[in-house]
Amino acid sequence: MFTEMASRNPGRTLICVPMRELAWQAVDKVREWAGEDPELEMANYVAGQDEWFSPKIVVASKQTLLSRRDGEPRFRKFTDISLVIVDEAHMQYSEPCLEMLRWFQERGAMVSGWTATPFRMDGKPLMDFYAESICNLDVQWAIANGWAVPPLCKIARVQSLDLSGITMTGGDFNQVQLQTEIEKEATLHRIALITQEEMEGQTVVFTPSVNSAKGVCHYLNNNYGIPAVYVYGTQDEEERNGNLRAFKSGAARVLVNCQVVAVGFDFPPTATLILGRPTRSRSFWLQCVGRATRPLSGVVD
Repeated sequence: MFTEMASRNPGRTLICVPMRELAWQAVDKVREWAGEDPELEMANYVAGQDEWFSPKIVVASKQTLLSRRDGEPRFRKFTDISLVIVDEAHMQYSEPCLEMLRWFQERGAMVSGWTATPFRMDGKPLMDFYAESICNLDVQWAIANGWAVPPLCKIARVQSLDLSGITMTGGDFNQVQLQTEIEKEATLHRIALITQEEMEGQTVVFTPSVNSAKGVCHYLNNNYGIPAVYVYGTQDEEERNGNLRAFKSGAARVLVNCQVVAVGFDFPPTATLILGRPTRSRSFWLQCVGRATRPLSGVVD
């Protein structure tokens, strides 16, 4: 939808995403739906500034836009933007982000925020910044109208996991304490066993730490003979992209991840989710579940 919005905009559009994985995904979507190659402003990728010859759509990561080059934030180079599309708007609501968006507004740009989870754990209403809600359709509406598939939910007991002593931080389990609890060998074994017993088709496993992601992946490969790969945020980019390709090609049947594919990951063949990362965050939980509710063309349309 927002790619269509960008293609209809007569001026130049900036699509701002919170993570580099979503940047590449947005580039692919612009090519697929708008039929043109966008520019990329991310890390060492630098978009042009020639208003006559530069592509009309630019995809950029939040971190890059807020970073400085020659003493100035990099977003200030884009003086000809008429539309800013904020992907995963609930994640781009810090004061530095809002200052950047106001800067574009002051120069005549319209700012349009998009998210499947329009609420924040810190309690700050998104409508404190966004002036108008164009539509607010929940997952039940999406299921009823064929945009999402109804999940079959199961609860699995993990005897070695005790959450009673974990404190709350920012509306969710304290991540350091949670990681220590999940990384118990018995718990990792159990998560791998649950995955082996319940998985149907391509499967994504969520874990709270890099060590737990590696542990579950190890047991799946070595104890159960299930081809699995893992991804995490600080992983070498070439290795991470290779593991994602292995999962999408079917060479790996399970993708174990730590904070990489919870938000926006677009791979409709994903059929099973193992939520091995307990959470009290409604937003995070819905984002995770959304990875397996996307209709698969030819199967669910």
